[in-house]
Amino acid sequence: NWGNYDLWAYVGVATTANLRGSFLSLGGASTGVRASNTIGYWTPVVGGYSGHFMVAAGEGGIGNKYAGARVGYESKTLEVSGAVSKTYKTGAMLDELTTQSIGASYDFGPVYVVAAYEKAEYSTLDRELVTIGVRVPVGQGRIKAQYAKSSGTGPTARPKQYDATLIGVGYDYRLSRRTSLYVNYGRIDNDGTTVTGLFAT
Repeated sequence: NWGNYDLWAYVGVATTANLRGSFLSLGGASTGVRASNTIGYWTPVVGGYSGHFMVAAGEGGIGNKYAGARVGYESKTLEVSGAVSKTYKTGAMLDELTTQSIGASYDFGPVYVVAAYEKAEYSTLDRELVTIGVRVPVGQGRIKAQYAKSSGTGPTARPKQYDATLIGVGYDYRLSRRTSLYVNYGRIDNDGTTVTGLFAT
């Protein structure tokens, strides 16, 4: 669900995955972006509404047993959806890892706007993440900008463990249907004790 509302999806120095990754891999969980051996089902679209359900077998691995659901509405200009997920306690994990998220996007024509909120919990830890982004077409290219804020509580000794902000800007130019040139910039300010870094692109 989250990837629909991140202008960089899960790739590059400006993606919100930079703020999500450290928490969603706690205890060895491996389902933050994808899971192995999954079965999923998309419902038919009825009046713009649809649902998606997915499960993954643990198969003796650590952090891969998973269940998630997403429901949403989509029209030509508007998309709204919400999702919940659970990575079950397996192996060395101390507890289940759960997420709840909601997001929306609207295409105004000259400007495309996205916004999303996510809460994740694991054992005594929790992390909240909010993001907003805009994309503007310029000729054969697009300018995009995104801001994200992470906050969360850790143990008593580290009460603001997951506090961080991300600013990303970029431009991509379409040479053809299959080829693009792009440049991206991302900056993270770590206000908490957990240090998050930038993915390479």
